[in-house]
Amino acid sequence: MLGERKRFDTFEDLDDLRDIKFIVGPEKIEYSVPEARFANLSPPLRALLTGGFQESRECNVIWDDTDPITFVLLAQFACRGDYSLPESKALPTKENEAPEDGDAPKNLPPSMQGYFWATEHRGSQHHFTQAILKKFTGIEAFEKACRHVEHLRPMYMHHVQLYFLADKYAIEDLKKMCLARIRHFLSECPGTLQLKTVLFESVPIIYSWTVHGDSLRRLITRYFLANMTWIDTGKRFKELRRITPEFGLDLLDEIPHSYWKELSEGPSEPAAEE
Repeated sequence: MLGERKRFDTFEDLDDLRDIKFIVGPEKIEYSVPEARFANLSPPLRALLTGGFQESRECNVIWDDTDPITFVLLAQFACRGDYSLPESKALPTKENEAPEDGDAPKNLPPSMQGYFWATEHRGSQHHFTQAILKKFTGIEAFEKACRHVEHLRPMYMHHVQLYFLADKYAIEDLKKMCLARIRHFLSECPGTLQLKTVLFESVPIIYSWTVHGDSLRRLITRYFLANMTWIDTGKRFKELRRITPEFGLDLLDEIPHSYWKELSEGPSEPAAEE
């Protein structure tokens, strides 16, 4: 299992570098990693590992608020400049899981066809999305997997949790990579009830780990706006805004000003044909 690995194959040729021990998670799993690779990730990590703190003197760092898989992904990035998620097995969806009023898993939003989101406004049409049709490979298998919450949740949250860790230690390149992969996940995952469940669960977590103006907050906010007719179909979305008021404010902030202007003035008249 990925989370139980103590050393990595990519470290075998780094015997000449000083190792430092990380004790990770509540389970206190120990990993020995090359200090230089981690120190080069960001100035805060360099200060932690080489700045004369207790951690650098004892070659021992305790990260009890980081789960083992997230740490392994960070180690992969430190050694290879990339990371890959562990395989997860989809569990059957509970048969008694009833859809929320208005949910229609078979009526998928534009993301079902692979649209990618960007804020755009054209005349009286308010496009929060710019359609860029993507080609899929193995789309039927992907759709099937995406209808299981227990498969979707780790696919999505591993990227999110790694983003939190990268943000905490100002690892900017890793933050950009995580954001790109979260965006890719959202652009290709069918808009099912299961995806909505995972996203609704994640918003309070994202807002508790990030600050105003954060890039992940903005990405998630724009995704919700781009798919509002699919997302805002029942009581859960109202409850989400109630328990995460900053999210509700960000939704309002991301709506183009021209939208409110046209609501008050009405749509412009089409040009008369000559």
